[in-house]
Amino acid sequence: MPPALDLLLKLRFLSPAICSTQLQPQFEDMPLRIVATTDLSSLENQGRKLLNVNFSFVCAGTIPKDSPQFWIAVLYYLDTVVASSFLGLASWALTPLSLPIRNAISE
Repeated sequence: MPPALDLLLKLRFLSPAICSTQLQPQFEDMPLRIVATTDLSSLENQGRKLLNVNFSFVCAGTIPKDSPQFWIAVLYYLDTVVASSFLGLASWALTPLSLPIRNAISE
């Protein structure tokens, strides 16, 4: 499988329907090639903590179905010490979601 196609297929793991449930994929299955950081363990820890947050409460009753909208809500989520608990994870997730995929699919 071409590497670009593999990356596009892995984007599905960033869907709120998948990443906000107990049935999260393995961290290695995520689109990690996009990450420019070497602190993957920090991102993995943030991903595990994501399951402890009730995002339907945070998002005014409904978790957004749109991946970018969900990850923006995660980005701005503040924990009890008024610090972004998921800054690294949300910033990382928004990176591949901001790629011009429509162009890649048409080519």
